[in-house]
Amino acid sequence: MSRTTGETGVGQIEGATFGNSGRLTFQFADETYVGNWVTVRDPGAQGFGLFNASTSDGTLFGTSSIFAESDSGYGNAILRSDQGNSMRCEFRYSLVTITAIGVCQRNDGEIFDLQVS
Repeated sequence: MSRTTGETGVGQIEGATFGNSGRLTFQFADETYVGNWVTVRDPGAQGFGLFNASTSDGTLFGTSSIFAESDSGYGNAILRSDQGNSMRCEFRYSLVTITAIGVCQRNDGEIFDLQVS
């Protein structure tokens, strides 16, 4: 939604389920923007542990490791319209809920709030 005029549009995101990049389309009443989006996930976590246990027959040793990958991060999109305008978007996203919030700015300076659900 435009912060200046209140104009709203609809969009489509391709490749969001399993990818870190894809195609993005925004449609407003008289203009369509198309471009690519790219994301960078937040860092995950890694862990490594050792354990041992004693038994009457001897000692049992083992190892374990843990790796967790984040489901969220930051992204941006660079779009061009069918009328020659451009728009740049920055957003924060979650893959689990397939949602995002952010801000887009058109080449004339107009700012739009971005909500994806």
